[in-house]
Amino acid sequence: MRSHLALILDPDIGGFVQDPEQQQLGAILREVLAGWGAPDPAAEHAVLRSALMGGCIGVLLPGAQTPLPPIRADLFARYGLPWELGRPPEGGSPGRPDWAHLASG
Repeated sequence: MRSHLALILDPDIGGFVQDPEQQQLGAILREVLAGWGAPDPAAEHAVLRSALMGGCIGVLLPGAQTPLPPIRADLFARYGLPWELGRPPEGGSPGRPDWAHLASG
C-alpha cells in the first residue's frame, strides 16, 4: 500500500497524479452513480472510493486488518445489492453497521 501511494502521489504538486485512465474511470463511475440516482454523484463517488480504499488497506497492511463483512454490509445496503451476490462471508448478512457510536466518542 505504501508503494502504491508513493506511485500515485506527486511530491512536486503535493497531490495525486491525474492520469487519463484514472480520470476516465472516475467519469464512468460518476455516470453510473448518476444513473443509479445519486443526488450528488461526485460526493457519492468519493464515499465509494474511500470505502473501497479502506477495505484494501485493511487487507494489505499488516497490523491494520479491517473485518470485511461490515464494509461489505454497508456498501451492499447503501447500493441496494442482494447479500448473496459474489462470495458473501459465512453466516449471512450482519445488516448495515451502525457507525454513529464512532462519532460520539
